[in-house]
Amino acid sequence: MQLASSEDDEKAIGRATAALNGRKLMCVSVLPESGRSSFTFDLGGSLETWPYGDDATQEQWMIYNELEVFTFNAMGDYSCGPPTKPSDLQSWKPLR
Repeated sequence: MQLASSEDDEKAIGRATAALNGRKLMCVSVLPESGRSSFTFDLGGSLETWPYGDDATQEQWMIYNELEVFTFNAMGDYSCGPPTKPSDLQSWKPLR
């Protein structure tokens, strides 16, 4: 059952994201060629992303921990480094 999509209002998206809040991320699947990603959570929750807009270099999603941030863009490229590093200084590599 889909709880929300990117076209829904902020309230519907808030309810959908609240359903994933506190859930354990179990798996991340990426299709670099299309820029699509799927996140699977415990207890059956999932989240799907895909490119938006005209700028394929736009950051699509990020995962943070205490030491670094992993960033993925719609071209299928990734960057990994300290969260304090400015985005224009990030080194991008293909995730293929």
